[in-house]
Amino acid sequence: MIEGAGHVLPPLDQDMSHRVHNEIRSQGIGLYLNQMCSGIGKDYVLLGSGERVKADLVILSIGVRPATGFLRDSGIALGRRGEIVVNQYMEASYKDIYALGDAVAVPHVVSGQQVLIPLASPANKQGRIVGDNLCGKRRAYKGSQMFVKTLYDPEGGRILGAQIVGRDGVDKRIDLLANAVRFGQSCYELQEEELSYAPPFSSAKDPVNMVGYVIENILEGKMKPYYLEDMERIPKDAICLDVRTRAEYETGHIPGYINIPLDELRERLDELDGQKEIYLTCQIGLRGYLAQCILEQKGRRTRNLSGGYALYHEMAEDRASGKVR
Repeated sequence: MIEGAGHVLPPLDQDMSHRVHNEIRSQGIGLYLNQMCSGIGKDYVLLGSGERVKADLVILSIGVRPATGFLRDSGIALGRRGEIVVNQYMEASYKDIYALGDAVAVPHVVSGQQVLIPLASPANKQGRIVGDNLCGKRRAYKGSQMFVKTLYDPEGGRILGAQIVGRDGVDKRIDLLANAVRFGQSCYELQEEELSYAPPFSSAKDPVNMVGYVIENILEGKMKPYYLEDMERIPKDAICLDVRTRAEYETGHIPGYINIPLDELRERLDELDGQKEIYLTCQIGLRGYLAQCILEQKGRRTRNLSGGYALYHEMAEDRASGKVR
């Protein structure tokens, strides 16, 4: 798999792509990132770097661009990539002309900017809307665009987008978060969602509920996070602390992080300089949050790694695997 960008699946953010990269490689697939194909030979693909990759079959997947060149001098407004600009009723800039599907740009539900969304679901909705408008029933398109990883308005906690990478149950949660985006729900409303529950399929507090709780904790200052991209900027005199069990720590840990298990933290507070800021991590973030509560109650200054060691490990494995194909 040869990808011109730094990570696969462009709608994902960089940090959310590490697990996807590792899954691809675990299936025995070679992954070439930040590489462009400059030529195709009889049994190979030539990369821009000059490297040859053996290939029996080449499949090009290079995106979607509207075939609207025939409209350039028509007076119909086109976007930067040639997409037809339409209003909420799917009307083009020329009277009595409608357009829909992969050829059009529609308003983004969060930013309001015109965006190209070449997906079957929006196209189907737009087709029905055009049909209604042609028959005299005035109906507007209220498209829904979503991302994976929770994005929110820091002023009121309104959900602006989400990104999820995973397996079973991902579709259900994305559907719920997509509706949260569509209907302007906040983190507080996510906390109140009544969702089906049984031990084999979910937890008593569904991940969607937990999204709401985590955002509220950040907004109210109960949880002070730091992120993977912040790790290179951690002050040199700060304490980096891993609160997982000893067995977890010995299996793998972030270089420079000392280990005090959460269950021992209260009894070992005197080992931590009270004048230094403490950067915490655990496996996924929960125990780091609990440690943060304990330390903050004692007047310590803390930050908790969002995603914990699990996310760091995915990033580290992805980067290491990327060097050896």
